[in-house]
Amino acid sequence: MEPSSTSRIWKKNSNVIFLFALVLAILMVEANELKDKYILNNWSIHFGKIRAHEEPQLDGFDIKYNIHPRGAFWQGIVELNLGNTDKAIELFEFQSRISQNDAMTQGMLGRAYIREGKFEQGIALLKEIGATVPLQELAFSSLESQKWENAILALSALNEIDPLDPVVVGSLAYSIHITNHDADLASNLIKQAITRLSDPVAVRILKRDLARVHERENQWEEAVLIYESLILDNPTDGRANARLGWAIYKANGSLEDSLAELNKAIEISPEDPEGYIRLGYVYMEEKEYLKAEVIFQMAREKFPSSREVIIALADNAMASEDYGEAISTLHESLEFFPDDAYLWYRIADIYFWRINEAGIAKVWIEKALDETQQDPRYWLLAGRIYKELGSFERAAHAFQETLKINPSDEVAERLLKMIQQGS
Repeated sequence: MEPSSTSRIWKKNSNVIFLFALVLAILMVEANELKDKYILNNWSIHFGKIRAHEEPQLDGFDIKYNIHPRGAFWQGIVELNLGNTDKAIELFEFQSRISQNDAMTQGMLGRAYIREGKFEQGIALLKEIGATVPLQELAFSSLESQKWENAILALSALNEIDPLDPVVVGSLAYSIHITNHDADLASNLIKQAITRLSDPVAVRILKRDLARVHERENQWEEAVLIYESLILDNPTDGRANARLGWAIYKANGSLEDSLAELNKAIEISPEDPEGYIRLGYVYMEEKEYLKAEVIFQMAREKFPSSREVIIALADNAMASEDYGEAISTLHESLEFFPDDAYLWYRIADIYFWRINEAGIAKVWIEKALDETQQDPRYWLLAGRIYKELGSFERAAHAFQETLKINPSDEVAERLLKMIQQGS
């Protein structure tokens, strides 16, 4: 049977239709790829602008983050860098669900939680994926600002990831000792790491940290033994000589032996301020304030921006009862360390105890507490200042905060009871 005209036309044009459909499909695929590239390119441009501290132009560019499989991730980064942490968290949580908790998204979500102040949640997430870099950033920024609780959380997570990192172990032990006043726990943490370490450099770092625990507990004989072992291992370690000289003096008051070690420290390590600082403090303890000032001034000429040298000069001025010079020195140090809460605390302490200016002291201690609220000394001084000024409610709050951080502080407990009893 002869085919109909319709079937003949179909057969004749079927190849053309097939080719047309094929071309159309290719064009659609390419269009989708171009759309994806457009979206990613535009987010990359906006992210780059934010990284360069330029204001991105987001008007008219409200792309829904589910258009592209990674759209929520990129938009979350933009929101995080704009400071919109709640929106960033929403985006990263969405991206995490659709991408099955990939490590990159989880890492950004952990960072966003931390920026939002959800420290435990963020740290747990970062620990789960082994993200050490953001944990290190949080840990050491918290140490610098004396936010001890956050430091302990981050350092504990890092310690679980790598229990033999000497810097993490030492910093964790220090934070625990400062906040919980638990010397045994801090010492045992360090000792356990030392027994498991084979790297001699790491062992030296931790031995120094252990000696510092003994120093803070006034266990000077134990500190002497550790520093002597460090010098036996490495006779060119001038800092160990400096710390040994100071520990000898504090342990038994032997001026001759102490000076011998301190002068050796300066000779071995002339570019390290530690020898000068400890030598000056020995003279200060001997009430040789002029000799101490000469040593500290020599150190200041060599190390003009050293925080420790500046504090040593202020300490010597305080010991010699030159309170104006002490305040002047601390004020000068604020040029180098404008956000150092401890320096503000020291200025407040001098105004309150030595110059009897509680009103001025209040200004400085509040600046310190604005920077960090994790140091019990700051709260205790604030409580004393408020009590002196008649602000008993604020004083009681300050003493309560002191006891939250250091429950064994008998002075804070006694002063709080006095306020509560109206005496």
